[in-house]
This record gives sequence, structure tokens and C-alpha cells, in this order.
Amino acid sequence: MSDIEPYILVSLLAAGLGIVFGITMEWSRFCLLSGVREQVTTGASFKLGMYLLALAVAAAGAQGLQLAGLVDLDQSIYRSGSLSVGGLVVGGLIFGFGAALTRGCVSRLTVLSATGNLRALVVLLAVGISAYATLRGILYFPRDVLQSATSMTPPVATFDGALAALGLGETAARMIPVLIVALVAFVYALRTVRSPVHWFAAIVIGLVITGGWYVTGYIGADEFDPQPVESLTFTAPIGDSLLYLMTYTGSAIKFGIALIAGTLTGSFISALFGKRLALQGFEAPRQLARYLTGGAMMGFGGVAALGCSIGQGLTGVSTLSIASLVALASIVSGMALGIRLVDARGGVNEMGGEAFPVSI
Repeated sequence: MSDIEPYILVSLLAAGLGIVFGITMEWSRFCLLSGVREQVTTGASFKLGMYLLALAVAAAGAQGLQLAGLVDLDQSIYRSGSLSVGGLVVGGLIFGFGAALTRGCVSRLTVLSATGNLRALVVLLAVGISAYATLRGILYFPRDVLQSATSMTPPVATFDGALAALGLGETAARMIPVLIVALVAFVYALRTVRSPVHWFAAIVIGLVITGGWYVTGYIGADEFDPQPVESLTFTAPIGDSLLYLMTYTGSAIKFGIALIAGTLTGSFISALFGKRLALQGFEAPRQLARYLTGGAMMGFGGVAALGCSIGQGLTGVSTLSIASLVALASIVSGMALGIRLVDARGGVNEMGGEAFPVSI
């Protein structure tokens, strides 16, 4: 297919997807946490509508690739036959609560850090260290206990598998859940998403998720060096990216690391041309402590739940994984709980504070 090494080609395309994702996220302010906050406080949120639209597009795209025979989603971690209820639920709750403490989930913080938000950058460092410690370091042990103690093998692991067990064909079993998600998203978005620009942004983000599946599942399906079938996720790749920066000469780049680099680049470009670059810092030691705590919680929770609001929420649910929907529900619940508690104690808006514009 190409003279370029498969992992290099996949990484280059991942960087391109990251640039598109970063640009779209930065100017549209796409954020699940903000959507949950608006839903909790006002009862309706255009950002939540955008998220649901992106999910519908991602699910339709992923299942379309599967039905066309271009990608085998069963090779992804999300459609595994076994699941850990404790990891998904507890990890999701911890991640969501941590996001509320820092006023941004990992993907949003990645975008903000490229625009001059030093608070977001510090939190990303905390997320990366915590995530890697949870994957292979000292936090591996509590994570392993949490996951192994509640591991189980359900009769069916996916929504299409459940429908297939009822006698439906593969196409119907896969498209019925997609149509249900699309209907819910469309009805909610019609009520909340007023701007065509926001509809466009949500569709682009959903297509980027689909693009990730295509890049790894089709272009990366080399006979001699097959790449892992995956799409966008941010928690573990932040940890991998920090390690890659420190061990570059002895490490190989991969999809997640290139995605982070592309997202940072795209976010910076968008903020630069939109004149939104601004240096922002912490206002008090108490704020720093809260954000570091939230970052550590997101690193641990994101790894325990096998993904973040993008990784499990958009990427995982697009595979029709029941476990991913459980993780997403737990993340949203953790966010809602954190929002109520933090806002009740006088919390500020998303990564808020004094901004100092940068001269360009």
C-alpha cells in the first residue's frame, strides 16, 4: 500500500486527524463537561447536543466501515468479551469528578494548553504521570485489584450482539442502535443547537472518530506489521506522550502520541488565527492543589475505565459496546456530582481566571 513503514504512516495520518480535531475543538469549544454543567444548571445545553450529534456520526461511520468490510471493530479493546464493572463504574466516576475539579476533561485540557492556558498544561502533566503510573507504575496495583475483583464475562458484550441473539441479521443488528442514537441526537440537537456552525463542528468531530477507525483498521492493517485497531482517546496517550518525550531515541511513535501532537498543533493554529492566545495561570495555592488532585483522578480513572469522555464516550460507544456506554454514564454521573459540589463551594467557570493576552 505504501513504502512508508505502517506505524509511521498511521502516525502521520493520526497527526492530521489531530490537527483537524484540535482546530474544531478550539473554535467550537466542544466539551462534554460544559454540556453536562449547562444541563445540570439550566436543563438544556447546546454543547451536550453537539456531543450527541458527534456520537451519532461516529457510530454511523464506524458501523458503516464495519459493514463495508473495511474495518474489524472486534479487534478493538471496546468489544472485548469480558468487562470489569468496578473499573468502568468506579473509574468513570473518578474521572468525571476529576474533570469537574479541573473544569475540563483531558481532551479539552489538551486544547486549552496549546492556547496559553498554563493551568491546563500543569493538569495535563498530572494526568500523564498518573495515567502512566496506573498503567505500569505504583498505581497499577489498586487498579488491578479494582478491575480483577469485578471482572465478568456477560452473555453479550455489544448491542448488535444482543440484537443478533434475537435473530436479527448483522446489518439490522448494527444499524438499529445507530438509528436510535441518531434519532435521540437529532431531536435533542434541534431543540438546543441553534447555530449551523455548531452542527458542522459536531459532524466534523464525529467524522474524525470515523477517520481514526479507518486509519488504524484499514490503512494500518499491514500483513507483516498490523497496527492496533483504535481511534481517538486521550488519557493513556498523554502518559505515553510524556514518556516518548523523555525516551525519544529508544521509543517508537504510535497513533495516540501523534494524535496528541496533532491536537496541540491544530489548537494552537486555531487560537492564533482567532486571536485567542492568552497566558493564564493559577490564582492561589488552593486552586493549584485542586487542579492537581483532579488531574491525578482523571489519570487513574481514565485508565481504570479504559478511556475518557472521548475514548469511551465517542470512540467506544461508536463500536456499540455496552461496557463503553456504562463507562460514559459513569463519567457523566461523576461530572454531574462534581459540578454540584464544586459549584456549591464557589467554583469558577471552565479553566477560568485572569487572562493575559500574548502579542503575536
